Order: sequence, then C-alpha cells, then structure tokens
Amino acid sequence: MAQNKAGLTPTKRRVIEALLTTATIRQAAEAAKVGERTIYRWLAEDPIFKAELVRREDQTLDTATRLLIAGTGKAIQTLYELMNSNRTTDGIKLSAARVWMEQVLKLRELRDIEARLAALEARASDEQD
Repeated sequence: MAQNKAGLTPTKRRVIEALLTTATIRQAAEAAKVGERTIYRWLAEDPIFKAELVRREDQTLDTATRLLIAGTGKAIQTLYELMNSNRTTDGIKLSAARVWMEQVLKLRELRDIEARLAALEARASDEQD
C-alpha cells in the first residue's frame, strides 16, 4: 500500500481524520471503515501513526485555543451585560456572576502557579550554576 512522506498509508490518514472528528474509537472505526482492533493495534504498536495523531491533535487544540482567545472579549462583555442588564432575570445574573467569579479565580490560580514555577526554576538554575 502506498505511503506518503510521513510514512502513513491513505487508510491510516483516514483513520486519523476520523479520530479527530468522532467521539469514540468505535465511531472512528465505522467512519474510516476499519476494524476497531486495528485502530487499537496501530495506537499501541505504530509510533509513526501515534506521532501523527498527536501532532494533528495538537494542531486542533491550537486552533481551538486561538478561537477561544479571539472570543474572550465578547464573552466577557456578554457576561458583564447580563450581570448589569435591567432586562435580565436574577437567575441569569447569578449564573453570569458565578461564571465570572469562577474564571477570575482560575486565572488568579494559574498566575500564582506560573509565578511559583518561575521562582522554582530560577532557584534550580541558580543551584546548578
């Protein structure tokens, strides 16, 4: 069977596409017209297949991240407007406020972890010198 320069056959490429667009390996197998056990075997035994799948998953996550970042301003504005609107019910205001606070706390936690990690890395670097 023909392989491309990445070392993958058209069938394996089709399976990777199916894995990226379906929720389960069973669904991917059906979509790609390949046995489920074949996919599990490739995942366990074919490092080129596995590496290409991981690379494509990373690309998909990068795209999703960019889209999320692009919509952040609008999302924040929407929450702000919901919390402050005279036409919004108290339940919706409460939900918007809860989401807002959860995100603020997560952001604070991530920033704290980043600062602590940077301090540990700096200390480890100083100890090696």
